[in-house]
Amino acid sequence: MTVVTEFFKKKLGLMQILLLGILLRHGAKHFNFFATTYVFFMHCFFLKQEMLFRRTCKLVEFENATKSLEKAKPKNQEAVS
Repeated sequence: MTVVTEFFKKKLGLMQILLLGILLRHGAKHFNFFATTYVFFMHCFFLKQEMLFRRTCKLVEFENATKSLEKAKPKNQEAVS
């Protein structure tokens, strides 16, 4: 491997290296297609991450609400009835 290849491996991710290779081999026509696909993929990936983060936050809120409800219940259920 050349020094340039090693540099790009360290600085770029696998997908960026593949896009660069497509640009160098096939020209701009194919590069635009794959770059657009890559952008769409990354958009979906970040949306998925955001959705999972929101879901985790809601699960934590639910857990905290459940604990609060257990604390708010009277110790002796017969005393309430």
